[in-house]
Amino acid sequence: EKNSFLGGLLLFAEAIKGPHENLGDLNKYLARQLELTGVTVVTGKEVTADFIKSEAPDAVILAVGGKRPELAVAGTAGTKVISVDDVAREELGEDITILGGNVQAVDVALYLLAQGKHVNIVTNEPLAKLEKGHSNWVKTFIKPMLYARGTRVWPNAKITKVGDGEITVFGETGAETTFACDTIID
Repeated sequence: EKNSFLGGLLLFAEAIKGPHENLGDLNKYLARQLELTGVTVVTGKEVTADFIKSEAPDAVILAVGGKRPELAVAGTAGTKVISVDDVAREELGEDITILGGNVQAVDVALYLLAQGKHVNIVTNEPLAKLEKGHSNWVKTFIKPMLYARGTRVWPNAKITKVGDGEITVFGETGAETTFACDTIID
């Protein structure tokens, strides 16, 4: 494992989903199972062919994980742009825009709303694709919760300008709208 810890995105998911999901416990359980079954796990090390040769293992499990695309927009002095992976570690401000509308984006929106943040969601997909990844049952109560807490969803839209403390969005109505934004989460 290249990181100094096991679990990959489980730590991010635990921060966003909350302790009731028991993802921290799952991570500890899986690490303990590796110990009990005699699996040697090396952390803090990038795997190379030379490293594998020097260790001479019976087997190598190469789990490279997912790689997120580059951030879609650049930040400014007044509006920072961060990856969704950094949400739990960064100071975000009060006005947050989430770029994307999949299940992770919506979960992050709910996490931020619970903290009293003002959230906008800008997605290049139609509104029908919002929450892609959630079950239809979950969608029946999440969308109303987002709207009831003041979240504005901008479907079929894109960010056209990132200013100092504000962004401009071009939406499906054909008009550009500028609003306050301290942080964009991509």
